[in-house]
Amino acid sequence: MTVIELGDVSRIPAEPPEPEPAPEFRRGTVRRLVLTGLTLLCAALLSASVPPGPAGFRRLWSVPFGQADTMAIRGDLAYVHRAHADGARLTAYDVATGEVRWTRLTGTQVSWLSGGQNEEVLLIPGDEQTAEVEFEDGSRGVEVFGGTVTALDPVTGERLWKHPGFQEWADTKGTILLYEHDRDGLTVVRVVRARSGELLWERRLEEAQTAMLQVDGSTPAHVVLAAPDGRMTVLRYSDGATVVSRRVPWVPLQPSTGRGSSLSTATGMVLVSDNLAQHHAKVTAYRVGTLEKLWEREADESPYVQDCGLVLCLGDGTNVIALDPATGAERWRRPGQVNMGVLPGGDRMLVSGSAEDSQQTILSSVDGRELGTGGRGHVLHHNQEENSMLLSRALPPDYNRAVLRRLDLVTGRSVVLGIIPISRDGFCDGDGRYIGCRDGNDITFTAVG
Repeated sequence: MTVIELGDVSRIPAEPPEPEPAPEFRRGTVRRLVLTGLTLLCAALLSASVPPGPAGFRRLWSVPFGQADTMAIRGDLAYVHRAHADGARLTAYDVATGEVRWTRLTGTQVSWLSGGQNEEVLLIPGDEQTAEVEFEDGSRGVEVFGGTVTALDPVTGERLWKHPGFQEWADTKGTILLYEHDRDGLTVVRVVRARSGELLWERRLEEAQTAMLQVDGSTPAHVVLAAPDGRMTVLRYSDGATVVSRRVPWVPLQPSTGRGSSLSTATGMVLVSDNLAQHHAKVTAYRVGTLEKLWEREADESPYVQDCGLVLCLGDGTNVIALDPATGAERWRRPGQVNMGVLPGGDRMLVSGSAEDSQQTILSSVDGRELGTGGRGHVLHHNQEENSMLLSRALPPDYNRAVLRRLDLVTGRSVVLGIIPISRDGFCDGDGRYIGCRDGNDITFTAVG
């Protein structure tokens, strides 16, 4: 472990003016853009200062961290999975002090660490299998199947259970939903208790192309299955019983082109998006309990629909469009926005533009009205208890530092906390008062107040 001197954080460089063609700042993504003619200007701007961040903002400690390593912060613990000469190892640190709480040998690399939305267990993947595939157009790709999920006690590192499957990332209220795949597709859906791993129910499937969790408000309600021939089956989440099964119009998805049908869900609804040709797509809504068709509307290429509380959000790559859930009619639209997410309460939502335009804006979901000035940067962490988000915005010319902001999700305003060291891939994770980001060949942890 390396201890980092605090240094003077009382003077925080001013952020560059609009526009700033910064690289895409998402976990695991590198986007290199050419910065021409702005280096001297930005250097001058960075010599200025803005009001200091909170007294609690300070760098804490760091450990070595490679490109294949991963990390997650949950509460007051930081979990770091790293490769070692004697095999891969998972270590839990006290994030405030860097003290090691426990270490567990895993033997292999893992691609993610997750505590789910509950904090009962720490989940890690393993045993994935890969195979090279050739698509209809002659292009080649790699498919991942098989795999297991292992649950550890987050405090002690003790292994609690292990089941085949991939984890559903949504909050499933003390349970874990797992999808199991083989080379031919989806084979098993199962639900287990998060802490004990007790099997609550399991359904073995003869033919299914995709599956989707359907949530009513914040409560998991159904699992929706779609087969290549359009046979759609709705299972009750509580016990796996079949609610309804019928065939709907469906075009099997072609991975090489992205053409075909895809599944999404919202409160009380199942939604099928058909990406048929360039600038030719449609979205069809069905009632979840009966699969009765509710409405259909034309859309631009590659539409995506999600629940945004009081409205449905339709993203078509260039706009965010709010739809009436009952009729599909347009209520309002936000041109130039491509990302969207609902905020607690359902009456507010967060939208943002492209990777280059990282402005985050909070809107009223009722009428699309802006509720605050927002802030620039990519979302690193959503603190649900404090109703805030951490935003990070890389600074030119070398992009190895970033301005960290806290966005208040009630007022829609943001404040600068300080500067953090960061690598160009933007790998970070945070929880509550702490954040950790890749910094060259290290991972550096910072208290954010």
